[in-house]
Amino acid sequence: MRFLTFHLTSSVGSATPVPIVPGAAFAERQVLGRADGVTLGGRLNSYVIGGTQRLWTVPLLLVTGEQRAEVTAWWRDRRELAFTFNMSRNPQTCVTRIVNELEPFPSMAAGRNDLFNGVLMLRETQGHDPGFGLPFITDDPVLGLTDQSYNSTP
Repeated sequence: MRFLTFHLTSSVGSATPVPIVPGAAFAERQVLGRADGVTLGGRLNSYVIGGTQRLWTVPLLLVTGEQRAEVTAWWRDRRELAFTFNMSRNPQTCVTRIVNELEPFPSMAAGRNDLFNGVLMLRETQGHDPGFGLPFITDDPVLGLTDQSYNSTP
């Protein structure tokens, strides 16, 4: 699958798409939906949830401080994001969440004190095929009202 560009858009608050450029180790895989629970006695119970979800590993290089701050805030809030890829005539959007265990951008780029490197782990939260088209913006006074498609061209 050949991707042209990628964007992350928060489903709450800021509606400005954040463009991301993944590194060479970008990977997409299917994972079995599963929920784990630990009992009071310490026993682990795992439940298989029907279907599979997609998980993306997105290495990012030379991320600006502004992008780092916004994506890190989304990660801390466990916010759902619209992950839009293949922005050609047929863009696809999946509802995802950042599932990194540690902060996504832990290190500065070599020789730069204003750019960062890191890896985003994105997990699909809806568990079905991607929707076609651009993400929807909900009730933003400047950019649109509920159920109106986002127009990314000025």
